[in-house]
Amino acid sequence: MGADGKLFYNAPCMVFIAIKETSPKGAELIDLGIVAQNISLAASSLGIDNCHCGLVAFCFAGGKAEEFKRKLKFEDGYECGLSVLLGYGKNEGMPHTPDKSKITFIG
Repeated sequence: MGADGKLFYNAPCMVFIAIKETSPKGAELIDLGIVAQNISLAASSLGIDNCHCGLVAFCFAGGKAEEFKRKLKFEDGYECGLSVLLGYGKNEGMPHTPDKSKITFIG
């Protein structure tokens, strides 16, 4: 849920990234991350706010999964891996300061 309690933050655009299991199993997740990162970087370069959204997986885990995949024209054997929300945020501000006590530095 979004900060205001709205599912998917009321984003006007949602990019679904479909994946197909590969061998070795899990390798498709590396590509999934690369694709999502590139979408986010491209959007940011255009001034578009964005957010990776794993919550979308729950939509594809229920009884309407096949209907959603059909509507999105997923090819046979493909599943929804992740989505990227795109839009323009309501608030502008500085990113939060990381809590360095939760980060392990090696060096």
